[in-house]
Amino acid sequence: MTGYDVMHLNAGLTILVLATSRFIWGFVGSTTALFTSFLRGPRSIVRHLRSISVKGSVSYTYVGHNPLGGWFVIIILIALIVQAMMGLYSNDSILFEGPLAASLDENLSNQITDYHKILGIIIIALAILHVASVLLYSIGKGIELIKPMVFGYKVVSDTLTEDQSQEQTLRFVSPLWALTLFLITGYVWCWFIF
Repeated sequence: MTGYDVMHLNAGLTILVLATSRFIWGFVGSTTALFTSFLRGPRSIVRHLRSISVKGSVSYTYVGHNPLGGWFVIIILIALIVQAMMGLYSNDSILFEGPLAASLDENLSNQITDYHKILGIIIIALAILHVASVLLYSIGKGIELIKPMVFGYKVVSDTLTEDQSQEQTLRFVSPLWALTLFLITGYVWCWFIF
């Protein structure tokens, strides 16, 4: 294996552990991390899209993810988990094969490798869309998203939607629990893979 292959494998395993941990955190984490706090139905998404299409700032803000951003979280998490899992079974037909590629027929491994490459391009497009959306909200609409994403804290105005009544009472889970979840998830994946 080349240095690039080792780096690619380690990056893939790290993404698998991080994305899986985040998915689990969506059921046990702090209020704004819970899927139940930000996954909304079609009406909420349409209302949100209408509000951002108007010139100037949106008329309200969300404590956590907005309705569209909430579904984007699910899409990107699933894409990352599927991508990393496909990498476990992929090969380059020359020097590298994923840690589980030998457990499959070579033709199936080659097919998974093709899908792995295609999904990689889709994930890059999703990342570009994500950055563009954050810039649109931050610069175009005056909603600060960069600091909350980096530091985990957000200053929220008093204007919240009716969708957020349960978010007004926030419950925070210690970052130590998140670290513990990450370590356990990493251990389980390593046990499964190796």
